[in-house]
Amino acid sequence: MHEDLQTCVVQCHNLHCTSSECIKQIFKHQDSRRTCVHCGGDVRRVTCFDVVPEILILAIQDSSVSVSKRLSIHSEEEMVVFSLKGVVYFGDFHYTSCICVDKHVWFNDGMLTGQKSTYEKPLVEFNGTDSSICGDKAASLIVYAQT
Repeated sequence: MHEDLQTCVVQCHNLHCTSSECIKQIFKHQDSRRTCVHCGGDVRRVTCFDVVPEILILAIQDSSVSVSKRLSIHSEEEMVVFSLKGVVYFGDFHYTSCICVDKHVWFNDGMLTGQKSTYEKPLVEFNGTDSSICGDKAASLIVYAQT
């Protein structure tokens, strides 16, 4: 991928997994429908970065995907760790969000709270399924940044 890319947005098509598992499957995917013309083995699609992006955004379509608080990508030199920075929720033609700042979670609904966010609780108290649904809305985007 291009070295100027600092943000990567990917789509999760899997159900009943964690966001960390989904990212791993996206970046190292085995396509069993295709075979190598030389050896007859399965073809693998491996996504590589010239520079690991600072921000990863995972788009999901189902609340069965559990939100991981951390995920990691192994680069040639080191393991790059990303931490959860926020979740965007969608339902009833309306978006809301939870924002993670200094290991604390804040809720924002611009229609109700305006520019102010309300404190939810420490991030450590959330589990993956808690973060997948917010009220009557399901997670739509999960935002991670390098730690």
